[in-house]
Amino acid sequence: MQTGKKRIHLLITGGTIDSVFNPARDMVVVNDASTIGAYIEKMVRPHFEFSQEIVTLRDSREITDNI
Repeated sequence: MQTGKKRIHLLITGGTIDSVFNPARDMVVVNDASTIGAYIEKMVRPHFEFSQEIVTLRDSREITDNI
């Protein structure tokens, strides 16, 4: 069903925006789930429809050629 709104598909990759400080490990760690979709829905209240797909939830500092 067409609503006339633009549609955006988000590719979620984790990183800083989906991370939290873990005092037990004394470091920043990526959450188990992305918070992007909920943030957009509740805070941005977009004038577009969106969908999201989690590609990975990794911190770029942990990505190497040997993924």
